[in-house]
Amino acid sequence: MNEFSKLVSNKWISAKLLDAYVYSKSKQGIYAIGLVHKNQVAGLPKNWEWVYVGISENIKTRIKQHQPDKERKPGLRKWLYNNLNKAQIYYQYTDVSEKNLRLIETSFIRSLKPTFNILKKNKTKRRRK
Repeated sequence: MNEFSKLVSNKWISAKLLDAYVYSKSKQGIYAIGLVHKNQVAGLPKNWEWVYVGISENIKTRIKQHQPDKERKPGLRKWLYNNLNKAQIYYQYTDVSEKNLRLIETSFIRSLKPTFNILKKNKTKRRRK
C-alpha cells in the first residue's frame, strides 16, 4: 500500500475548531478547516466551504496556532472570528514521510481550492540559449 492510499484509508477526525486542540494529540498529520454543509462522500463533507488545508509535525500545536486570537494570517483570522462557533476542522494523524505529506497537501490544495492557501510557484528559471 502506498503512502497516499494509507492516508486516504485512515478515518478523519472532526471537531469544532475552538475545541479541537484540547482533544488532539501531538502527532504528525494533515488537516482542513472550513464550514460543513451536511452531505458526506468517502468520510469528508461533500458540500464544504474550505478555507485552509495544512500539514504539521504536531497537529495539537498547529491547531492551537489557528485559534482566532493566535492566527497570523489577517484574512484567515477575520474569517475565523466571523465564523467562531461554526468553523470545523477535519484532521488525521499519519506516519507518511514529510516529502510525500507535502505532495499530498499540495494535491488537496489543488483539488479543494481553499480560500487562504497559496500554492508556491515553481521558481526554476529557464536558461536562454
